[in-house]
Amino acid sequence: MPDDARQTPVIPDVVTLRTLRLGRRGDLLHPRSGERVPVHRMRSVLARTVPVTPEITDIVLFVHGWNTSVRRARQTANALFTDAETLLARQPHRYPRLPPATDSRLYLVLCWPARSAPLLHGYRRIRDRAHSLTTEGYAAHVIAALLGYLNEERAVPAGATAGTAGGQYLTCVGHSFGGRLLCQAVQESALEGTGTAGPVHVDPRYPYSVDNLLVFQMAARPDSFSPSGVFHRLLTAAPISGPVTLTRSRRDRATGVWHRLAERTGGIGTVGLRGADPPPAELCLRKPDEAYDDADLAHRLVEVDASRCYVGSPWNLISGAHSDIRHPESAHLLLSLMNFSR
Repeated sequence: MPDDARQTPVIPDVVTLRTLRLGRRGDLLHPRSGERVPVHRMRSVLARTVPVTPEITDIVLFVHGWNTSVRRARQTANALFTDAETLLARQPHRYPRLPPATDSRLYLVLCWPARSAPLLHGYRRIRDRAHSLTTEGYAAHVIAALLGYLNEERAVPAGATAGTAGGQYLTCVGHSFGGRLLCQAVQESALEGTGTAGPVHVDPRYPYSVDNLLVFQMAARPDSFSPSGVFHRLLTAAPISGPVTLTRSRRDRATGVWHRLAERTGGIGTVGLRGADPPPAELCLRKPDEAYDDADLAHRLVEVDASRCYVGSPWNLISGAHSDIRHPESAHLLLSLMNFSR
């Protein structure tokens, strides 16, 4: 069915966005007091903050990037998710497996301490923090608790599928170092060799917890998904059924210049993947009226060249196109992945 310009769809101004916060050690912070939540109280706090009601079909979690305040993180997440709801309302025929009602989707933003000076030493500090919040801190425990809680609350999937068909679907979205933190936390939250999340008990009928992992302009080495890379286990022994989708733009100065200075190589957000196993499917970011076929997305890794869309400002010498992700094309990619999950 073609788009009809004469019809005016109902467009939401904002989405209902719920916020989770991490402290400097990766602890979950209480939403009101800001105090560290003990492990034994984590589930009860999550239950109040992230209520999974029967009408929910999709849970979408966003993790922000470098030098982002809680307010800015909420603005970014709200903009991306509102764009997605706007696009779904305008062209529902392109995402036929997604329910049209906005309240069918539960939107979350996970905020972490990512502020630093916008200089090389600040870049290195946040790079190390994104790693240490999980490897030395408690971010993996929080992600594991969230995944475990969501699995407990989800409806039982229909059939012997690896995802969550018939229940709620979980899509994780990261930007920059937020994608790095998200990948690390999801990977480390897996019990070795089982593909289920810990330390919270997960029903064995849910062998995977994440249906999509989408990272815009990831600040990580291009060999991160190679057999010796830091995120290779994400593809082999982690609570994710995939695909893992990563965007890149040659105009991304943050991962092109700053990442090269800090790690002697451009980041995934600029140069894409190198030596990944399995090799990624390579796509160009498409306009909203150009569909992604299931065959385009049916891969463990998908690399999306967004250079024609993510261009940034020529006057932005710090980050270039690194944060220039708010486009209908971004919402189209997100919705297409959510639709593909079915």
